[in-house]
Amino acid sequence: EILRCLVGSEMCIRDSRRAMRNVVTIPHNSIAVPTELLYPFLFPYSSRSFDFVHAARTPFEKGYGSCVCFDRFIGQCDGFVRSVALLLLFSTVPAARDRLYTPVSAAALVRIMWEGNFMEILIAIFIVACPCALGLVTPVALMRGIGKAARMHILIKDSLALERLSKADIVVFDKTGTLTEGHPTVIAWLWAQCQEEYFKEVLLAAEMNSTNSLATAISTALREEGITPARLDVCEVLKGKGMRVVYKDAEYWVGSHKLLKDYHVYLSDVLGDMLVEYESEGNSIVYFGRKNELLAIIAVKDQLKAAALGTVRELRASELDICMLTGDGERTASTIAGKLGIIRYMPDALPDDKETFIRELQLQGKMVVMIGDGINDVQALTCADVSIAMGENPDDATVEKTMVVMKSSDLQSLPKLFGLSRHTLRLMHQNSFWMVIYHLIGVLIAAGILYPVYGILLTPMLAAIVILLSCVTLIRS
Repeated sequence: EILRCLVGSEMCIRDSRRAMRNVVTIPHNSIAVPTELLYPFLFPYSSRSFDFVHAARTPFEKGYGSCVCFDRFIGQCDGFVRSVALLLLFSTVPAARDRLYTPVSAAALVRIMWEGNFMEILIAIFIVACPCALGLVTPVALMRGIGKAARMHILIKDSLALERLSKADIVVFDKTGTLTEGHPTVIAWLWAQCQEEYFKEVLLAAEMNSTNSLATAISTALREEGITPARLDVCEVLKGKGMRVVYKDAEYWVGSHKLLKDYHVYLSDVLGDMLVEYESEGNSIVYFGRKNELLAIIAVKDQLKAAALGTVRELRASELDICMLTGDGERTASTIAGKLGIIRYMPDALPDDKETFIRELQLQGKMVVMIGDGINDVQALTCADVSIAMGENPDDATVEKTMVVMKSSDLQSLPKLFGLSRHTLRLMHQNSFWMVIYHLIGVLIAAGILYPVYGILLTPMLAAIVILLSCVTLIRS
């Protein structure tokens, strides 16, 4: 419905600060105003002089100007809508625009799109603006990522790992059981002393008390020879080095080359040359001695995993730096690193050394991922930004301290895990963006932006359905 004020209609001269009674003729062309926009909210009027005053121009003629007077209409409109006419009419005069009160203008401009029950529209807006789906974006994406990882035989214990993997800078590998098969075998015995029968019995008894994979290989080899373990008086674990035992009041030790320094053992040139040959082939060396004398050297071979080289290359192609930590000597570590194309490595690494290495990288501002399988890796795994235990039978303490457990020893799952992390984070950002857009559009429709053109207005029931659809869409995405 349109009310039209034609040239020659009666006008009421009125100012916003005072009211004057007079009748004039409109000196302008006809003015067309929709009925839903008429409203006398901003200016007082006298119902005794004129029944209803609805819309006005600011004073501009003879110091006062003119007001449009529409009789018998104001009673047909609710109290808030009609003020919009004043805003529209005042906007044609610059001086009046400057005098409009901003909050009232904003409220009127929003309300111009509204019709019907104010509370229903307000409730619909609040319902559509509810960020239910936004609250589901992160847990739904993480749940989906954790589920996909489980299908790859990867247990993600801490969802934070899935987010951090996509931001990782450096991947640090422990060598034994991670880059290698973890099933070493004894390939050579070098006896430095005349071999006594009970030497192997003492050695077997000592290695049976160790969980190290090299000790397991030696124990297996001795059992295959039919050796039975000796009854030891004392057995002690030397953290990161090996074992110390006492048999018939004599002290024996077995472990890494660091024990040679601890017991001040001299290594002959002949044995030294043979060690160089074995270490250059990437074999691990275990030393067995009594007090300050060397009894035997055992060479143990642990094959590199077939997928190790391809995994390292794939991770480097993803702009990740690769490091390797190992308790083996310099020559063995250098050989293994060279085969895999790893530039940065640390030989002779004790558990404390591994932890220090990780913390130094973090002080450089790097996001560090540590991958290990044994008790010697627990300290490094605990302080890393993302800790991954790998292997078919990882140590229980290692599993307890890590954020991710790879049930399979297949290294090819590792690049897939990093790819899954990046996909999950991308999905979170993508869903967050579209949910914000979805709710923003919903709020605008609920506010009535489409009503003047298409007559579309959301009721609270429809708004609830819109929210439900957003949640369903998010879950299905």
